[in-house]
Amino acid sequence: MSSTAWVVHRIAGRLRLRLPDHKGDALFFATLAESARALPGVTGIRPNPLAASVVIEHEVVEAAHLDSMLGALGLELVEGGPPAEPPLRALAGGFAEVERELRGITGNAADLRTLGFLALATAGLVQAVRGHPFSAASSLLWHAAELLREVPRTPEILGRVEPPAGPDD
Repeated sequence: MSSTAWVVHRIAGRLRLRLPDHKGDALFFATLAESARALPGVTGIRPNPLAASVVIEHEVVEAAHLDSMLGALGLELVEGGPPAEPPLRALAGGFAEVERELRGITGNAADLRTLGFLALATAGLVQAVRGHPFSAASSLLWHAAELLREVPRTPEILGRVEPPAGPDD
């Protein structure tokens, strides 16, 4: 099994690799460390599963020889750091996680939009009570109303409403 290992730092006697596909995988990094320690010329290894990083200290003169030995362990070395995840994608992933948790806690009754509406409406009312109805309060309440306007109007969101019983029923 081949794993991409990004060479983020290389100087004589030391090599730092990033393996983002294995972030948090302690078993992978422990196995890699054990295998790398057995390589001739490797004097130390410091795996960090949380950072998806490993530092290899060595006495190998030729970088190509070390790369070849690491390749035999199943590492495909690529020069340069791994591509960074766009910040907005990372942020969206965090929001998606919070959304799932919030829906789980509330039994699917509330989501981030609902929470945003409540926060903005409350802040707007607080500003109105403090005597700032035209500046802060109006802006906050306007944005709260915008959140409500964007809520999908589907039976799953609104709940099923049975028509009232007619005189013929």
